[in-house]
Amino acid sequence: VQEQVEANRMSYNKSTLAGMDSDSLIRQFNRLMKDDKPYLDQQLSLSQMAALLGVSTHQLSELVNTELSMGFSQILRQYRVEEAKQRLLDEPDASILSIGLSVGFASQSNFYTAFKDVEKRTPGAFRKQGH
Repeated sequence: VQEQVEANRMSYNKSTLAGMDSDSLIRQFNRLMKDDKPYLDQQLSLSQMAALLGVSTHQLSELVNTELSMGFSQILRQYRVEEAKQRLLDEPDASILSIGLSVGFASQSNFYTAFKDVEKRTPGAFRKQGH
């Protein structure tokens, strides 16, 4: 993982994060995602998230790519799938589709594809197995 982080850092020849506290920004990013859950908005964009953090879109993009080794859309997908997993267990009477849409996915196919990519099984199989 550390090698990947270093490789990602090297890919940014001129850092837009010079003079910024990347660790503090990552903590702020993670806290915002966990507490405010902006990822539930299917329209959430990189520029909107950057504005919430008070940085430019280029800075946020570089930050998540270098520090988290994922692109912004991958991070959104990860948070949305984690939220869906919790809701699938906590809301047994809710339809799988309604849960997928409520956590920020734009369609059933996007939800199923993302869930299966992350969890290696469908949302229905996850719910049926209880974890």
